[in-house]
Amino acid sequence: MEASSHPQLQYNTEKVAEAKTDHNIDRLDYLSFSDSEAANHFVCSSYHRVGETLTGKMCVLTQQDSEIRLTQLSDEFKFGIFSQSVRQIAPNSCSIKVGCSDAHFRVFTLSNSDDGVTLNQDKDLQIKEYMILNHHESEFGEYAFAMDSGDLIVYDVETDQEKFSQSQAHEYQAWTVFCDPYQQNIVYTGADDTKFKGWDLRVSGVPTFTSKEHEYGVTCIRDWLGDSHYLVTGKSYSDVQAPMIRNSDFGTKEHSKHQQRLWISGCKFGISSITKILKTNSRM
Repeated sequence: MEASSHPQLQYNTEKVAEAKTDHNIDRLDYLSFSDSEAANHFVCSSYHRVGETLTGKMCVLTQQDSEIRLTQLSDEFKFGIFSQSVRQIAPNSCSIKVGCSDAHFRVFTLSNSDDGVTLNQDKDLQIKEYMILNHHESEFGEYAFAMDSGDLIVYDVETDQEKFSQSQAHEYQAWTVFCDPYQQNIVYTGADDTKFKGWDLRVSGVPTFTSKEHEYGVTCIRDWLGDSHYLVTGKSYSDVQAPMIRNSDFGTKEHSKHQQRLWISGCKFGISSITKILKTNSRM
């Protein structure tokens, strides 16, 4: 491959400000409050371990110019928070959904007014007895949960009833779960057993596919820029090969009966690459 004729870009970084907490923060989600032109708001949920005890906090991080302020929204929880998702429900309020170390899935409403920011709990749903490491809400009204036990559990959003349960979907901790935004009943999981799997919620017991391309635990899965024709996974000790994304062989006799999709999955230690997975229409 010929060397690029473009000059190499140079970047300089400078820390402008910081806000510290004694908890582990794995996720920051942007809040689109009405004063966002003047300030940026983020909600962050956290966990802190002391011995065998886990506690958690929920905070709002506000950034304006060179100042950062971390505002704790409630007293310290008696559970750690591993998973968080945020959805705007009004100009100055949002719904925050968290998966917790005590196997509970909780839903809060965060509101911003002249009197300040308030947090109210709306739902508390126990998901069996294991820690919830990750969750994802589908476009079709389902909550999917990746559990510390390696289980995959799916609930119906409207009824709060279990729809699907796969015991030991993975041999070790299931770190991530992602619902297919284009096809109902299709869910993907990744875990510490280095496996990336697809599941059809209409078929229990057997995954639709199992990818063993990762050397380390699969820790995140996302769709590829909204493209419904590809599936991308992270693969250890390999470079990302862009031609694999474009050269999908659509229309050929070999692949005419298959749907191809790319998804992104991340591995521990920042190692990733691309894997192409074929899915038959009959199973989907």
